[in-house]
Amino acid sequence: DVIIVASVSGIYGLVDPEDYIKMGLSIRQGMKKDRSEIIEKLVDMHYERNDLDFSRGKFRVRGDVVEIFPVNSSETSIRVELFGDEIERISEMNPITGEVTGIRNHIGIFNILLFNQN
Repeated sequence: DVIIVASVSGIYGLVDPEDYIKMGLSIRQGMKKDRSEIIEKLVDMHYERNDLDFSRGKFRVRGDVVEIFPVNSSETSIRVELFGDEIERISEMNPITGEVTGIRNHIGIFNILLFNQN
């Protein structure tokens, strides 16, 4: 299920929809995407790489696995497994235990700035 909340700028057309889409990261199983591209996009979206403190708005990298703790989630993180430059598997997981709680075909990661506006 997906819920989209429109901002005032979106309702009144102040932001180009293409620019809004560029603010996020869409990952699909089978998609060709290099690990470094994913890391670069996460950093551009203001996610922090941190292997010790895995909390909201942070990500960690271990070999061909990128784990992301989305800023819009408090109980589920995302594990992206790559095989070369192809997305092999996308899993939802418990960020504390590492237990896989679901398999996804697609995941959208949103820019931290979309959630930190006051």
